[in-house]
Amino acid sequence: MRYCRAIWDNTGSITIKKSYHLSVGAKIVNRGTLTMGQDFMINGDSIIICSKRIEFGDGCLISWGLQIMDTDFHSIYDCCGQVTNQNKEIVIGDNCWIGSKCNILKGTRLPSNTIVALGGTITKQFTEEHCVICNNQVIKKEVNWRK
Repeated sequence: MRYCRAIWDNTGSITIKKSYHLSVGAKIVNRGTLTMGQDFMINGDSIIICSKRIEFGDGCLISWGLQIMDTDFHSIYDCCGQVTNQNKEIVIGDNCWIGSKCNILKGTRLPSNTIVALGGTITKQFTEEHCVICNNQVIKKEVNWRK
């Protein structure tokens, strides 16, 4: 961890509701609208890349070594010249815990009280609270967690 640095690169809009914690090596690159709820925490070697809009509710915990991105960084065009991979917002509810080495990609919506399991890739919208999710599937229901 000797040479591991946090990065705060913001040319967009950031709202921090009350308090947050950025661990050593956490990276935030914002060109859009980023909202961090009260008591937001992102651990080391994790990255948030916001080009459109990413919103975290209160009490969210972002674990080690993951990516949250609302963009593909480059456009893909169909045969008529129309962009087929638009940036899409990400919304994460209150009291969510996202485990190590996860990928939370554009268009994701997680309800409050959700856990994303280690190594999961999430690309869609969920509505049921108190669940464990991995690779776009609910794998356990009726769970809770505490920081």
